[in-house]
Amino acid sequence: MENKKTISDLNNKAWYRAVKVVYIFSFLAIVIITITLFLAEGEFRVLDVPNSRIVCQYGNEKQFLMKEIFTRDEMPITLPNYSNTQPGGLFSRIAQEQLQNQILKSCEINQVTIENSFKGGKADFVPDPFRAEERYKIQIGYLLLSLLILVVVFEMIRRIFYYIFLGNIKPQK
Repeated sequence: MENKKTISDLNNKAWYRAVKVVYIFSFLAIVIITITLFLAEGEFRVLDVPNSRIVCQYGNEKQFLMKEIFTRDEMPITLPNYSNTQPGGLFSRIAQEQLQNQILKSCEINQVTIENSFKGGKADFVPDPFRAEERYKIQIGYLLLSLLILVVVFEMIRRIFYYIFLGNIKPQK
C-alpha cells in the first residue's frame, strides 16, 4: 500500500508555512481592496439611474424618479449630488449645475438659502435641497457576489495546490 501524504506532513515544512502566510495575506488584501472599491463613493456607477429617486428636502418634500425629470438623451450616467460641484470627473461644473438646476426646478425650489452664521462654532452651512437615492441597493448585492466569487476562487486555488502536492483534492489532516 502506498503511504498517502497528509496536510500535517506539509505543516512540517517551512516553505509550506510561508506559502500559507502569503496565501492568507493575499486573500485579505484582495478582500479589503474589493470592499474599498465597492464602498468608495463615485467609483462605481449606479446601474439603474432612471429608476433612482430624487427627494426634495425643502418645504414641499416632493419625490421624483430620475426618468420623470430627464429625457433619455439628458439622463446623467451617475446620480447627481447637490453638494458635489467640483470641476472634473464625469461632468464639468457647468453640466453639474445644469443638472442641479433642472432638479431644483422640478422640486419647485427657486433659491437655495445659505446660512452664514457663526453660532456655536458652525460657519457657512449649506443644506442640500435634494438628495438622490438608488431605488435598489444593487451595489451591496454585487459586493456580496464578488466576495463569494473571491472565496470560491481562493478555495479552488487551495484545492489545486493540495492536488499537486498531496495527490488529493481533499487530503486527510
